[in-house]
Amino acid sequence: MIKRTSAIILAILSLNTLAFIPQISQDDSNIDAPAKVLNNTSLDSYKKSNPKGAQKLLLRMDIQAILKGIDGIIRVNQKHESLEVYGSEVAYSIKNGEIVSRDGRVAEIELESTTPTLSMEQAMDIANQEIQTLGKLEASLKILPQDGKTFLTWHIEEKDFTSKWNYFVDAQSGEVLHKFQTLMMNTALGGSTYGRGKTSLGKNVLFKIKRRKFLKEYSMEVSKGNSRSTYNAKEQRILPGDISTASFIQWQDSSLVDAHYYAGMFAKLLKKRFKRNSFDNKGTPIVSTVHFGKDYINAFWNGTQMVYGDGGVIPGRNGSPDMKVAPLAGGFDVVAHEISHAITTTSSNLRYYSESGALNEAFSDIMATYAEYKVQKKNFDWMLGEDIWDTDNADTALRYMDNPTADG
Repeated sequence: MIKRTSAIILAILSLNTLAFIPQISQDDSNIDAPAKVLNNTSLDSYKKSNPKGAQKLLLRMDIQAILKGIDGIIRVNQKHESLEVYGSEVAYSIKNGEIVSRDGRVAEIELESTTPTLSMEQAMDIANQEIQTLGKLEASLKILPQDGKTFLTWHIEEKDFTSKWNYFVDAQSGEVLHKFQTLMMNTALGGSTYGRGKTSLGKNVLFKIKRRKFLKEYSMEVSKGNSRSTYNAKEQRILPGDISTASFIQWQDSSLVDAHYYAGMFAKLLKKRFKRNSFDNKGTPIVSTVHFGKDYINAFWNGTQMVYGDGGVIPGRNGSPDMKVAPLAGGFDVVAHEISHAITTTSSNLRYYSESGALNEAFSDIMATYAEYKVQKKNFDWMLGEDIWDTDNADTALRYMDNPTADG
């Protein structure tokens, strides 16, 4: 009998190589089918009944030793007739080569046909009547479970750095069945050396920079240890903009200092407290852009980088005074909030709508509050965005973690 650990290792390999394991079907038990087969069939009889499968099996057994004791999460997406079933997956938790838990959901598929009546171009036109994108659209055929039913749909994804709409258009009728925005916004709506600058709060700080020997200048680029780079969009809606440079090590622009310094502080916290190497635990540099747009009152993670507007004035309503919003990179908790979205994207990848979207935002709020407590303990106050929001009035913030309903 082949041990269960071997079966699990082979299953993991199969997911990533020769598709030895069948896709998830309506019968949830099929998820574990390969392991059951290997557990209940001797290798000799398996060779006789399935010589090609046995050959693949033996190839995988050769590298068992390498994978022995594997830990981690393996995710399997549900498919039906080669089409992805959107949002349906099963996650296996592996500990020392054993499955310790399994969680997820599998949809019951009921479709008359997997051949679309609507063309991809027609579906994109339907979606773009509402989106009116400045970027481009991409489409793929997917099955959408919704309200206890399943639909064959065209999944339209907007590829624009300031907007990321997702539309699901019924591939038979042309009806828009579902839509949501995945741009994660934070709104109530040569050698290394050190640079100097002052944050928006007036604190003099040191931060790592790069010396560009041939250009005789310095830039906000760090390639080793909490790697990051910071850009200036110069009030244009372009990304990433121009890398921030200076002829001397002194930076005068506080927004550039804020974004670069705070990103480094948060990356340092991730490494020290959570042993995490950057937001994706792979050491990917944190890219930030400040001065995005003119009077842009927002900050967001666009799936690739952090973006910060310069704030502005929100007109008052019903006799209330105008509200001033400072440049958003000036709040350490705002920076931590956005980078936490990047952590979510590269780990659990929670969908940015409905309950999963609420959890996505909540995790960023919680992490930002924790970061402020650890890094700025003297100024800790349970408020989120208090340094940039409604700057003419004290004790106001985007959100209040000690009293969540206080922001209305």
